[in-house]
Amino acid sequence: MVRAAELTGQLAVLLSANRDGLRVETLAPGGTPLEKARLELEGRRPDGSTFSLFPRSCSPGCATMRLDWFAGRTEFSIRAAAPGWRGGTRRVAIDWPPGPDATSLLDQVVAAMRAQPRVELSERVTSGPLGGAVTNAALFTGDQFLTQELYAGGGATDVRALPPVDGLAGLSFYIPGSTNWIELRYDSALRLRRELIVNTSHRITRTFEYPA
Repeated sequence: MVRAAELTGQLAVLLSANRDGLRVETLAPGGTPLEKARLELEGRRPDGSTFSLFPRSCSPGCATMRLDWFAGRTEFSIRAAAPGWRGGTRRVAIDWPPGPDATSLLDQVVAAMRAQPRVELSERVTSGPLGGAVTNAALFTGDQFLTQELYAGGGATDVRALPPVDGLAGLSFYIPGSTNWIELRYDSALRLRRELIVNTSHRITRTFEYPA
């Protein structure tokens, strides 16, 4: 299983990919499945060719699609809408095939972060009925930072390594029970440089610096 997620307006879309195809769940803020959600999906294969997808309902707020995966990154343009909520369009990528479970690598990143004496964090949070953005900045020790991270104590599932982007290796994973999908980008010292968190109410992007 490979997972990905995005926030389209007020609606969260959660993708689960396996060898048989793609499953997309559309959730309202707070995690309520949306029975009358509407999805439109367009895909781009690793070779650049495009294709359309035709969702079939599997349960309230859930749709499945048969898909033959190609090795590499498949990109999706997902448009979600539902009565009473503000929808939108986002791009989401799935890297295929999934590699082996990378939980041990996530543990190494957590250990490297815990050892940092100073972590400078810049954060942008998108949420709320109007989709407004709030920016924050803070300075922590690595241990202080990890006290607020759901994955620091274990419990992440579908932990997969991602291809490098801008010279940064990556991991993605899901936190069951919290509906949080997380992507980390880290440097050669296993220190976080970027973080993306998507859940049913927020889209959080973070960048990290390490003052001397």
